[in-house]
Amino acid sequence: MQQNWHHELDADIRSAIVRQGFRYWCDRRGNRELPRRADLDPIDIPKLLTSVTLIDVSYDPFDFRYRLVGGNVVRDQAIRVGGSIRDLPAEYGRDGICERYRRSVAERRPVLQTYETLTRRGQTVRIEALTCPLSDDEQVINMLVSFGTRVAVTPRPRSLWHA
Repeated sequence: MQQNWHHELDADIRSAIVRQGFRYWCDRRGNRELPRRADLDPIDIPKLLTSVTLIDVSYDPFDFRYRLVGGNVVRDQAIRVGGSIRDLPAEYGRDGICERYRRSVAERRPVLQTYETLTRRGQTVRIEALTCPLSDDEQVINMLVSFGTRVAVTPRPRSLWHA
């Protein structure tokens, strides 16, 4: 694993929200490889809560289930609490999101992704999201925390009937 990945990743992040989330994860990690879920406290990050997703990782079968989904994530995507990544329709970026989660688990580090998705209102939005691993025992990654936000919106075309 490359020693300075965290500096390179910090430089690649464009969104202030995602950067704050990344720095919070790094701070909670301290000198350990990974922070625990218990290290995260919503009181510390009130401005980020609408952009946070907590994801349970299961291994038999390998899957990702949504435990907590912030309001902005709900607004922009079809993700719902208790749902699995497999429930997300392909047009909402399921395959790319799943790959980001898998890479974060496999590489044991945060993974940044920028992608386009449809909102439930039919808008195309560009999302920047960072998924960070969590481990209660510093061995098995049992949760992920994601910080994501819109970085661009393409408005819906106006109907010809509404001139």
